[in-house]
Amino acid sequence: MSLVKSPSLTPEKIAANQANGVQSHGPCTPEGLERMRESKILHGARRRDSGEALRILGEEPEEFARLLDSVKASWQPSDEFQAQLVERLARALWQLGRADRAQQSIAVGQVREADRKLRSLVRQACKRHDQDLDNLDRLVEALAAGDEFVAGEDEFELFRAIYGEEPEGRAGDILVLLNNLMQPPEPGEETACDESDPLQLPDVPIATGTDRTEARKKLAALLQEETEAAIAARDHQRETTLEENDYFRDSALAPNWRQASGALKMEESSVRQIAQLSNLLLKLKAKNAAVKGEKAKKTENTSHDVSENK
Repeated sequence: MSLVKSPSLTPEKIAANQANGVQSHGPCTPEGLERMRESKILHGARRRDSGEALRILGEEPEEFARLLDSVKASWQPSDEFQAQLVERLARALWQLGRADRAQQSIAVGQVREADRKLRSLVRQACKRHDQDLDNLDRLVEALAAGDEFVAGEDEFELFRAIYGEEPEGRAGDILVLLNNLMQPPEPGEETACDESDPLQLPDVPIATGTDRTEARKKLAALLQEETEAAIAARDHQRETTLEENDYFRDSALAPNWRQASGALKMEESSVRQIAQLSNLLLKLKAKNAAVKGEKAKKTENTSHDVSENK
């Protein structure tokens, strides 16, 4: 007697089983049937309509047909068995080309990924220069207001973002000119400077009249020189980064990625099939030639004279 108690089927359980069975009969809509039909030809190994399978794989059935005709013309099979071997040989040749395309596709993907990483490295390396150029452009745009230009809090913040609070060389000259071009103090005020800001220099006089126009021209010239220098520095940084990471593309082409092993195995399998099928066909051709030679010898040794045959 079994020690496992058999479950009892209640009417509710039977109804639930029947409802579940209705839901598990497979696709019935046109879209579902189409997906099911395509799922049978993902690899094309057991599909009768090989042309459809080739098209789904992105290949041209007409090209395979031309390859098959060429292989048949070369081997000239003499019976159905040889014809099957010749067709198998054509398929092995076709799969060898497919393996080549797979490896090339993998290599292209790897190179594109390497280029993406390299572009990211270049962007990071040039980020500081791009920020400086953007801030310089904003200063130049503000200065384009002409006589209405007044160096205020926004301009000093842009300067601080580019040069910090301890400028040297040309940056120091730009800071002096920004102070020259500040808002003149109101009558009765000694200065318009914010003494809490280290970039605003109380000892630098605020220009007026023609002196203010001359200060704007000098500032525009210095900002142009700084922009050209920043562009040159960014270009140099880009070239340096590219040279330091030139190995990216070479490493991407090396056949050491995981996906490549499958493509290499596919290629090796096709090469072995081609060698085996070619050797087998050569042996069959040699055997047939030997058989024909024996038949020819027997025919030559047989006299066609009636009296001699008697």
